[in-house]
Amino acid sequence: MAVPLTATQQSLSLQELVKAIGGLLAHDRGTGTEIQDPQLKAHIRQVLRSMSDDERRQTIAHVAIELYLSDEAVKTSCGLEDAAALWEWLVFNRMV
Repeated sequence: MAVPLTATQQSLSLQELVKAIGGLLAHDRGTGTEIQDPQLKAHIRQVLRSMSDDERRQTIAHVAIELYLSDEAVKTSCGLEDAAALWEWLVFNRMV
């Protein structure tokens, strides 16, 4: 399921957004040393907050599916609790 790239995402493709959020979240959760970049986190915040509510909802849903709810991700022990942790992380970091 692909979400079309919108004007507010021009500086960051949807796949780059998925990778960046996944890496930042992994670092912050202590589950990896993926990405520790405050400037990238601020940029992601700006991108998400500049979207309409509908764009943001679709984008976050896509990120959750790609990272945690796809068939491939579920086979590697990811699931709904990880998607919930993503939401909590987004709220905690004032990205939504």
